[in-house]
Parts: sequence; structure tokens; C-alpha cells
Amino acid sequence: MKILSNKVIYHDGRHNAFTSLVNWEGKYWLAFRNGTHHRSDDGGLMIISLDDLENWSDPQIVVDTDIDDRDPALFVWGDELFLVTM
Repeated sequence: MKILSNKVIYHDGRHNAFTSLVNWEGKYWLAFRNGTHHRSDDGGLMIISLDDLENWSDPQIVVDTDIDDRDPALFVWGDELFLVTM
């Protein structure tokens, strides 16, 4: 495998990690955790998408609890997109 390019798609100065990526209904969907640091309890899960392979959507917070929301997993079942987390 050869990496042809590298591009930052989201950065807000916080710790963004633990990604999950799927292709669904003609778009790529990316879920990730966003928190003040790696083990902070203020993390929330965000989702962004793109269909043109250039411009990602603005992030939407989809899970925001008072625990460490980490390790999101996106999966498609039938015609629906699901997000699961611990």
C-alpha cells in the first residue's frame, strides 16, 4: 500500500481520535471522539460525512454523556446506519 496524500479533515484544538468510517447511501461517514484530552470524561462522539471526496460536512455531536464516550463503531444494517459505543 502506498499513501498518495494526507489531509486534515477536522481539527478544533481538542483531542480527536477513535475513528470509524463506512460508506453508506453514496457518502462516506466518519465517527470520532472529541474531548479535551485522551482520557477526559467530557468526550462526545461526532459524525461528519462527504460525498464529493473533497468537502466534509460540519461535525454533528451525536452522543454527549458525562462519561468517557470512546470507540464509536459505525455499521450498516439493511438500509440503516447505526452508531454503537461502549
